[in-house]
Amino acid sequence: MKRITKLEELAGAIERIKNQKKVDSKAINNLKHELDEEEKISRNYLQITQNGIFAKNIKKALRWNKKVIDLKHELYAFLK
Repeated sequence: MKRITKLEELAGAIERIKNQKKVDSKAINNLKHELDEEEKISRNYLQITQNGIFAKNIKKALRWNKKVIDLKHELYAFLK
């Protein structure tokens, strides 16, 4: 699935930022924006599945949404 590879790329970017000694604020802002967009898409997909249109994909939607939330939490925890 295309979105899973996108999430893997975002996770890799978070790891690279963690390993850098000098943090680039532009890269962090870009990553925040991408995670926000992914969160919007995943929440919309979750809502669609819960409304019954794609009811068989609820588990996939939940995993996707959880992964996005975990990545956002990891990024914000690192920034604190």
